[in-house]
Formats: sequence, structure tokens, C-alpha cells
Amino acid sequence: MALVPCQVLRVAILLSYCSILCNYKAIEMPSHQTYGGSWKFLTFIDLVIQAVFFGICVLTDLSSLLTRGSGNQEQERQLRKLISLRDWMLAVLAFPVGVFVVAVFWIIYAYDREMIYPKLLDNFIPGWLNHGMHTTVLPFILIEMRTSHHAYPSRSSGLAAICTFSVGYILWQRTTFLKKTADPFNRRPRRLLRSGFSSSQKAGKSREIKRREALTGWEPQARPWMVLRCPREQSRKHHQQSRNKADTQLRQDDLRALSQTSSGPGPDSASSSVQQLMLLKLSLT
Repeated sequence: MALVPCQVLRVAILLSYCSILCNYKAIEMPSHQTYGGSWKFLTFIDLVIQAVFFGICVLTDLSSLLTRGSGNQEQERQLRKLISLRDWMLAVLAFPVGVFVVAVFWIIYAYDREMIYPKLLDNFIPGWLNHGMHTTVLPFILIEMRTSHHAYPSRSSGLAAICTFSVGYILWQRTTFLKKTADPFNRRPRRLLRSGFSSSQKAGKSREIKRREALTGWEPQARPWMVLRCPREQSRKHHQQSRNKADTQLRQDDLRALSQTSSGPGPDSASSSVQQLMLLKLSLT
């Protein structure tokens, strides 16, 4: 009779994790559209680990109920393998990663939430979903450890597995960082160091800004970075508009000058006709 509450509890925890994952994946955030998607975040990886672990727990409970009293040696052997997998996953992944995610998140959140969970995310992620990802993980895993007996692996194999997971996650973060995507921990990529900018290149960039300002007559007020980010076609279009404006001003000046000379005293018929033709040509252009 003691197995029935544990089974119900594990099924409820599994359904809660499935609900959290479905609601989280339904959120449209810019970081989900970049390289790696949700897999850049250790919180999402932890949710998947917890869901898989409790799924194995539910499968183990169902198998133990179905094979109870059957006397089939093969089924019992498969059940022992499933139980050993459940215990190994609890000791190596579910408990260490779950405790690490909850502890580190709330410590950094209490120190400075902008470092790990900016206020902008409140517009995308509701409060209950945030606690489902970063709070309920720890009590769920503690309840599992308290209500069931687990045979843990040896210390050397457990440490080796945890170190392998940690190194793999660090390499994965390095890969996403080099792909110029949004960093999971809200750090800005060091573009100057990664691109190899030197002092001479910075000076060249400043000369380029001055050259474009002299060419187009456009002075960026308090935003000089817009010149560097301005596309080449937009710069050409702006330069062409400046030239057209200058040509229009010159034509208007010529029209005014010719109109004044044509209205002046004593022009002969030939010169007046020539001036009228020039006025007509300038007005048409």
C-alpha cells in the first residue's frame, strides 16, 4: 500500500513538468529564435532532465506493479536494470543539476537580478512559470529522495559523469557564444577582442566617420555609431539626395539670375530669345 501514494505523486510531478515545458516552449522570445534555441539555458536543460527522470520513475513503478508475483526472471532482470538507471540518473544528473540551478539562480537574483533574470523577462514569463522552473525543482527532488530508497553509484563514477556533463555544457556555451547569439547569462560579447581590433583600426574607423560626414554633410548628433551601422546603400542614397538638393538650388539661382537680366533695360531681341530658351530649359530640368 505504500507504493500507491508514491506512484500518484510521481505521476503528478511528471505532469507538472510536462505542463511547465509546454508553457515555456509556447512563449515567443527573441532568444528562442537564435542559434541553440532554448537549449542554451541550463534551466531548460534541467527541466528536461527532471521530466526524463520522473518519467523513468513512473515507468519503474508501472513495471514493478505489472511484474509483481509473476515469477518471470527476465522481467525482473529488466526491472532491476530500470531501477539502477533511475538511481544513477538521480545521483548524477537530477539532484546535482537541480540543486545547482535553484541555488545559483536565487543567489544571483537576490544580488542583482539583471545579471540572470532581467525585468524585461517579466513581460514574457509569468511568475508562476518562473517558480515552476527555478523553485519547485528542489522540493520535488527532495520528496523523491525521502519517499523512495535509492542505491547510488560509486563516488568515482558519479564524479566522472558530473564532470563530463559540466565540461560538455561549458563547451556548448562556448559554441553559442562564438555564434554571436544572445548570451544566456546576459553578458555582452567582446566584439573588439574577438574581431581583433587594434588602435590603428579604431583610428581608421574614426577617419571613416569624418570622411562620411564631409561627403554627405550629415552630422550624427550624440549617436556616432549610426554611421558605422548605416548600410552602404543608405549612405549612397543620402549622398544622392544631397547632390539633387544642391543641383535644385543651383537651378533656382540661375532662374532668378536670368529673370533679372531679362527684365533689365535694353536687351535686344536675339539675347532676349536666348534667355527665354534658357529659362525654359532650366524650368523643365
